[in-house]
Amino acid sequence: MGRTTYEQILSFGEWPYGDKPSWVLTRRSPAPCPPHGATVTLTDQSPLALVETLQQRHYQRIWLVGGTQLIAAFRTAGLIDEYRLVVIPKLLEQGIPLFQPVAHSDPLQLITIDSYLDGVVQLRYGSSNDCTRSGGQ
Repeated sequence: MGRTTYEQILSFGEWPYGDKPSWVLTRRSPAPCPPHGATVTLTDQSPLALVETLQQRHYQRIWLVGGTQLIAAFRTAGLIDEYRLVVIPKLLEQGIPLFQPVAHSDPLQLITIDSYLDGVVQLRYGSSNDCTRSGGQ
């Protein structure tokens, strides 16, 4: 996750990821300490270097949580093979863009649509990007 997302999650009180290992990409310091019981590593590695590190540790699935800068960095490196977009039925009237422009655009293939009783909808898309070409999974 990116630094801004990390700080936002910390403001929620309870750490939502339990003991699952988490990495925070940041160039700013000092960073707030993780909550008790959370396994958080702060790093200034590039997306490609971080993915290589995680692969060396035999992680096969990486869930990217963050904002436009983090997503753009991973998209530019060709490291995203699936997008899950969650639509929450609340009109904000303003906000920030979900994606920043990058040099290339990969067409997406709809995989599933899940809807829930509270009106939330999750759209799952696969990227035509072959992440294995640049080391991603």
